[in-house]
Amino acid sequence: MLAADGLPLGAVIDAANKVNVKPIRLADPALASLPVTGRFDVANGASLARKLAAALGLEAIEGPDAITLRKK
Repeated sequence: MLAADGLPLGAVIDAANKVNVKPIRLADPALASLPVTGRFDVANGASLARKLAAALGLEAIEGPDAITLRKK
C-alpha cells in the first residue's frame, strides 16, 4: 500500500512500475505533476490505473505492453 498526500502522480506511477510487469505510462509528461491523495495498492497496476484515472478525470487505456493514462 502507498499512502499519498499530495504526492505527484509520477511518483505514484514510479512506485507501481517497480512491482508490476505491465507498466503504467503517461500520454502527456505534464500529467506527472498532478497531485494525488489517498491509499493505493500499487501491486495491481490495472486496478491502480483505473482508480487514478477516475480520481483525476483521466482515461486509462490498456494495451498489450502498457497501460496509458491520458486526458479525456
